[in-house]
Amino acid sequence: MGGRMRSLLHLWLLPLLGLGAAEPAGEATPRIQTREKVYRVEEGRQVVLECTVEHLGSMVLMWKQGARVLTAGSMMVRRDKRLKLQGNNLVITSLEMDDGGQYDCEIEGDGDQPISVSHRLDILIPPKVTSEPADGRVVVKKGSSVTIKCLARGNPRPTVSWTRLATGEVVGTGEALELRAVNRHQEGGYQCSASNGVGPKAVSEIQLRVLYTPEVVAEESVVHTGVGHQAILLCQVHASPEAEVTWYRGTMLLENDNRMYREVVGSRHSLTVHQVREEEFTSYYCKATNSLGQHSAKITISGKPRAPVIEHRVEVMGGGNYKVSWDTTSFAPIDQYRLLYRKAPTEGNPNHSYAWTSVVIPGPQHTRQRDSANRATFLLDSLEVEDDYQLQLQARNSFGWGKVSAQFNFRTNRAASMPVEDVRKEFSIYQQLSGASSSSPCFPSTTCDEYRDLSAQPYLA
Repeated sequence: MGGRMRSLLHLWLLPLLGLGAAEPAGEATPRIQTREKVYRVEEGRQVVLECTVEHLGSMVLMWKQGARVLTAGSMMVRRDKRLKLQGNNLVITSLEMDDGGQYDCEIEGDGDQPISVSHRLDILIPPKVTSEPADGRVVVKKGSSVTIKCLARGNPRPTVSWTRLATGEVVGTGEALELRAVNRHQEGGYQCSASNGVGPKAVSEIQLRVLYTPEVVAEESVVHTGVGHQAILLCQVHASPEAEVTWYRGTMLLENDNRMYREVVGSRHSLTVHQVREEEFTSYYCKATNSLGQHSAKITISGKPRAPVIEHRVEVMGGGNYKVSWDTTSFAPIDQYRLLYRKAPTEGNPNHSYAWTSVVIPGPQHTRQRDSANRATFLLDSLEVEDDYQLQLQARNSFGWGKVSAQFNFRTNRAASMPVEDVRKEFSIYQQLSGASSSSPCFPSTTCDEYRDLSAQPYLA
């Protein structure tokens, strides 16, 4: 049936083309020299589908797209100005997506099967991407999970990746990105990029907003100052929706006045107190409130000394005497220091703990004060030479005892001076003891057990 239809079409086209119905005697059989080919061409461009024929003679060459006849001989059967013949080749300009598919260059002969070659035309489409929702805005509550989407189109099918705009980090692939248990740190812009190797990549952005109760963090939980001096209290506030921030001294709401004012720079809120009075050495609260809840951070204005900072160099005075120096920040004059030292555990016996020796040092006789800076020195005597020692300090002024210093380690060399970095023994027990001492320093006069009793005394903070 198919052969009959082709013969009828052939007979119908031959008179139109002015060609004879019969193949002249002795004429060679036509042969298509072009091999099958896949053409991949971008949308909007031009393609030339090749069909080189040998011994066509009086035979009719047709181009077909699927079952549809486009040309027969020199006749353009399909009325499309984008189509034209270039010899036996078919030219298609301004390619569209629907032009893709199979094309056959076919010669109708007397046999049941036509002589033909098939080409495939793939129309390459640059990527396009659209966000879902269309406005690119997604709002979700903290702790919820959300899926943000970008729909990509193109040929070949584009691959999609997601980038966090704030960091430039690639956070996912595929058209959908799932974010679980979101928090404020995931808020911001996300960019989806689609690429398929055709033209430039396509991008779209989604802005994610996370709603959450205020989060307040004090930059310093204790602010040290002195009577008549200034104190600046700082807190970081993050909230969505935006929060109202208020300051309290105890339970009393504070307002701006001649000595006290508030300032906001981004997420940083500050309360500045000029000429601090003695009764203002107390606790303050930075409180933030929005429609979802409230949160606050406590900040204490303190007149106590800061923890002393021991100089990392011990001066050898001779005869087993060693001079230790340290600096302490205190606006009020320092009344007293408490210095504790002991021999460090040895590598040979790391589990043995030596007793602390406690020395009470009068502040005025050993301190040089300039504004809030206090420089002090003390001579440790009768130390054993070529041995390792541990030392800690604490300072007291009229407001009470300050924090204990970090543990300082030094070696009693015979050298004129000793940077601790050059002489400190680095072994595991030192690290263990250093960590334990930093969290709960032991200040005994003779033994650790006796120090635990002393730690309850008011002057040990």
